[in-house]
Amino acid sequence: MRRVALFALALVACAAPAQFYGPKSMQDPGSGRRAVLAPQSQIGIDQKLNDYVPMDLRFTDSDGSKVVLRQFFKDKPVVLLPVFYECAGVCTLELNNMAMALGDFKKDFAGQDFIVLTFSIKPTEGPEFAQLRKDVILDIYNKRGAEEGWHFLTGSYDQIKPLTDSIGFRYEYDKETGNVVHPAAAIVLTPQGQVSKYFLETEYPVGELLASIKEASKGRIGVKVQDDSIWNCIELDPITGHRSLNIMKALTLAGLFTLVALTVAVVYMTVKYKTKALKPGDDTEDHSA
Repeated sequence: MRRVALFALALVACAAPAQFYGPKSMQDPGSGRRAVLAPQSQIGIDQKLNDYVPMDLRFTDSDGSKVVLRQFFKDKPVVLLPVFYECAGVCTLELNNMAMALGDFKKDFAGQDFIVLTFSIKPTEGPEFAQLRKDVILDIYNKRGAEEGWHFLTGSYDQIKPLTDSIGFRYEYDKETGNVVHPAAAIVLTPQGQVSKYFLETEYPVGELLASIKEASKGRIGVKVQDDSIWNCIELDPITGHRSLNIMKALTLAGLFTLVALTVAVVYMTVKYKTKALKPGDDTEDHSA
């Protein structure tokens, strides 16, 4: 029965990662983060296929230079990644996995065949944070032309918000605490800035990613990503985009499971004790001469 109880506790522990996550708990970039709860209705993705991103928005590149969004949209498709650089959780997974997926392309390269734009959704982050993250990611990507083909941007809230709104990226930023709660998403845009394809996960199948970039280069629009979650206590996690345990449902089930396990244990021990007590001579001394 002890194994049953331990299994129930393990279920609770495994459920914990399904919580919503906010930002760092320390000041150093990427040093950690702390869990926060957020209403699901306010965090998520509205897939706005066919819509255009606003081209006149102004940001700062990782080298400190001022840029306008339209200068990245010329004759190449764009992969857009909304993250924040201090995030050591899902943002790190997104960026690392994107770098590895793009690095597996045999003939297509950032700067030559497409552009990657990573932008911070946290307005307090400056170019220094962008540069730190860029150094790490480009080291993973390690392809020619990466410096010109993959940009890491920061900007003010009044420039960030119109961009996230245009791609249906719903997140929360608390100015007082600095908390950022957000979903995971990569968006492929046409050379004209039209939304062509969404990736709502932290892993990117190389073939699918390459095909979506090539389709976007031709101005073609893909189809919406469908929610194919199956289990009642397994849902599409709005943070990671993966199927994962829903924290409240999992805790409820774990509590019920523990209660049942304890009840069975009590009944089992009670029956065992009574059965043992009814056996003659089990607990009596032999007084025969």
